Amino acid sequence: MKKQKLTPEQAAIAQAVTVAGGKTALMRKLNERGHVINSHNTIGQWLKNGTPEKYCPDIEDLTGVRCERLSPATNWAVVRNTNLQAA
Repeated sequence: MKKQKLTPEQAAIAQAVTVAGGKTALMRKLNERGHVINSHNTIGQWLKNGTPEKYCPDIEDLTGVRCERLSPATNWAVVRNTNLQAA
């Protein structure tokens, strides 16, 4: 069986999962921050389909994997600047 090559986004969430200690550990850590993820299978879907941007800042904070890698379609410079202005 041939190994599938990961996209950069898939590699980023895979790295975050590894750093967090697994899909269940990442799910629990995100839930502790106010997210509602009912199953580690949700994280598994991100490995296939990409990470929703609303989770990226917390994943970055928890694992060090940058939002820009997790969800490159989002203009994180604008989001980060907006967050700075709100503080």
